[in-house]
Amino acid sequence: IAEGALLQDLIYVMQGIDGSYVRWNDRKSAYTICPDVNLSRPTRAMVASLSELGGLCRDIQHYIDAVGESGRLYEQSFCSELRSEMAQYFKLVAVLEAQLSKTPQTLGPGESPLGLTLRRLYAWTIEPRQKLRLMATTISNAQKGKGGGDILSIISTLVDDGDPFIRSFSKRLLKTASTPFNDILVRWVSDGELVDPYREFFIREREGRHDMFWTEKYIVASDMIPVHIDGEMTRKIFQIGRSLNFLRVACDDAKWVVESGPRTQLVDDISDPRSLERFVYRSAAMVNARLMSVLKDRFHLMGHILALRRYLLFEQGDFALALMEVLDNQIDRSGKNIMAHDLSAVLSSAVRSSNAQYEPQEYLSAMVLTFGEEGGKQRGWDEVSLMYSLSAPLSYVVPKLVMRQYFEISHFLVKLKRVEHSLHSIWRQQMTESRSYQRSEELRRRKSGGAGTGTSDSRNTTRQAMRESEIACSEMIQFFHQVQRYISLNVIEGAWGEFLE
Repeated sequence: IAEGALLQDLIYVMQGIDGSYVRWNDRKSAYTICPDVNLSRPTRAMVASLSELGGLCRDIQHYIDAVGESGRLYEQSFCSELRSEMAQYFKLVAVLEAQLSKTPQTLGPGESPLGLTLRRLYAWTIEPRQKLRLMATTISNAQKGKGGGDILSIISTLVDDGDPFIRSFSKRLLKTASTPFNDILVRWVSDGELVDPYREFFIREREGRHDMFWTEKYIVASDMIPVHIDGEMTRKIFQIGRSLNFLRVACDDAKWVVESGPRTQLVDDISDPRSLERFVYRSAAMVNARLMSVLKDRFHLMGHILALRRYLLFEQGDFALALMEVLDNQIDRSGKNIMAHDLSAVLSSAVRSSNAQYEPQEYLSAMVLTFGEEGGKQRGWDEVSLMYSLSAPLSYVVPKLVMRQYFEISHFLVKLKRVEHSLHSIWRQQMTESRSYQRSEELRRRKSGGAGTGTSDSRNTTRQAMRESEIACSEMIQFFHQVQRYISLNVIEGAWGEFLE
């Protein structure tokens, strides 16, 4: 076979077109030399290596065509860079074909009548072959993954390769392929808006949770996180966007987000990992400071949390005592006769009888006296408990589940306080009865004129029983004091210190 004819065949094959001597073999999924073609072993090896370009070209073009019909954002951006590289490849093929078709009149000094030889073709296609292999390998791995961040992770692993050619080529691929990711990321960390129509970003909006702005509206899809974003940066990116969304929607602070938010600190080259890291850390500090300022100053978050501690956890002793006394006066009333205004009157009376009356009305109006067991059949004054109702946006920060736990703790503490109050009442009654008994004994001795001072067995038994009763009551009171000290100092105070830190 003439070298010119074989070269013309290879030019076609390099574009994914069958030639006369080299054709596509479906069984081997590669271009192969026709069996009736007789070539030397070195020539056959070079032709097989050059034919690999045709197979790689077909695979890449098939992927580009498939993505063009139904591809998602990351895939379309990746294919954009693939098209650019393939355009450069086809330009090279056109130049090689022009070299092949040179006529004697167009030859330069010292040039062969064949402007292109098989060895020259092999040498000029070494670098394009490496590029096509890299693209085909990336495509194969991307098709096995879930898309989205998987594509960026696959390319990022090549960026760390020790080969300078692979590293520089992969950086170009990554820069173009990560354009949609960077656009979504910038929108999220600068405006708190998640614009991800194909759900490719590693932060997802949960359906049916649009009212849970803080705890459940957004989640992190760990399998979509690119490898060049570590766990700490992922957490900060999630916090920034969630906080900005909370400020805009729940706190009505969109003006600050637009005029003074992270967008004012946005860097030009967000695709550079170091620039992105610096921007994320600066933005996280700025947004967290603004969020805490709004919650504390405008919505009095710490004031409400202190009210929770003082009244639901009964750290305000005079209020707890006043409430127990009012409830003790109502204990004999039937639960069927208890109305909403009765509960409100009891709470108001306890507030007026303690220093709680000097609290801002905002905190007092959040306290509600209700029955401890919701929906229970038995409803009485011994089952009432204290509830604290937060309004938006604080109700998003401290959700219903947490407030339910506070309510259960408060219900337990109310019962504890009721038992303690009852024990104190019993102790006072015992002391009164003991003194009355002692006075009656003294009067009896005086009337008898001191005669018959010997104490009968019945009197000794009575005094002993009263003494034992007083000791038992004192021990129970001591036990409840120890329980309350443990709850107040070891549990509540310790948790409060951790919370403040």
